[in-house]
Amino acid sequence: MNEILCGACRVPLLDQESGRPSRYCSAACRQRAYRARSRSARRHPAGPDANGPDVPHLTSLELLAWRGMLEVQTRIVRRLDADLQRRADLTTTEFDVLYRLWTAPDRRLRMNQLSGVVTPSGVTRMVTRLEERGLVERTSVPGRQAVDAALTAEGEQHLVRAMDILFRDIRREFIDHLSSPDVSRLAALWTRLGPSAGSTTEQGQKPDKR
Repeated sequence: MNEILCGACRVPLLDQESGRPSRYCSAACRQRAYRARSRSARRHPAGPDANGPDVPHLTSLELLAWRGMLEVQTRIVRRLDADLQRRADLTTTEFDVLYRLWTAPDRRLRMNQLSGVVTPSGVTRMVTRLEERGLVERTSVPGRQAVDAALTAEGEQHLVRAMDILFRDIRREFIDHLSSPDVSRLAALWTRLGPSAGSTTEQGQKPDKR
C-alpha cells in the first residue's frame, strides 16, 4: 500500500481503517498548509481565463491580453486614486490636468486642449474646482473667445508634492513588478497604440507590426 504523507510536514500518516483519512498529521499542520495556500493566492490572483468561452472577432489569447490590461489598470488606478486623495487631496484626473499644464509651454493650455482627459463640461467643472483652490487660473485675451487654463505658483507646489506621492506609488504598484525588458516592451507598445493608431485602421487595414 502506498505510504500517505502529511500535506504540510510530509511525515507518514498513521493508517486509518475507517472514515475519510486525514491529509495532515495535526491541527498545526492543517493551519500551516492553509496559510501557505492563502499566501500563494495573494501572489497569484485569479485573472482572465485563457480557456474561457469563444467570443466574436477575438481568439482566447487576444481576449486575455485585452481583459488583462483592463483589470490591471482598474485595480492599480483605484489604489493610486485612493492614496492620492488621502494624502494630497487630488483625484488622479485632477492630477493629470495639473501635470499637463505643468508640462505645457508657459504652464498653460487652452481649455479645449484639456478635454482629452474628461468631457468638455467635465473639464470646465474640474478647472473651476481647481481655480477655487488657487491651483489654476483662467485667462482670456481681449477679442478672442478662447480661454486658457494656467498653473499657478501654488498649483505647481501642490503638484510637486503630489508627484512624489503618486510616482512612488506607481513604482511600488507597477514598475517594481516588471523587468527592464518588460518596461521597454510596454513603452513601445503604448507608443504603437497611441493617438495615431486609430487613423491606420479606419479603412480596415492592420497597422504595420514591423
